[in-house]
Amino acid sequence: MNREGLVKKLSKFQDKTGCFMVLPVRSETDVRFSYCACAISYILNDFSGIDINALKDYIVSCVGYQGGLSWSPYGESHAGLTYCALGSLKLMDKLDSEIYDIKEKLVEFLIMRK
Repeated sequence: MNREGLVKKLSKFQDKTGCFMVLPVRSETDVRFSYCACAISYILNDFSGIDINALKDYIVSCVGYQGGLSWSPYGESHAGLTYCALGSLKLMDKLDSEIYDIKEKLVEFLIMRK
């Protein structure tokens, strides 16, 4: 497997907002694609293909008024998207520091989706 090539190619899917696209050209961005990029990087134990700070900032900007996370800033919160966003933060080892301020609202949002 060409790990180096894979990591290098992965960086081409991240756009200027920090989120990942489905194609390496201007296309749909979504935290689901970001989660996939984080999972690939985690498996390869190499996050050099991801601008972690840009992605972290993008994910935090997707927090909705209910405490859940959406596919983009100002989008509707969704439990599945919240999972992808939190999973991305966890894989990047940024979960605790970034979600601390909204933890109470986030837990309430997730409990209401049982």
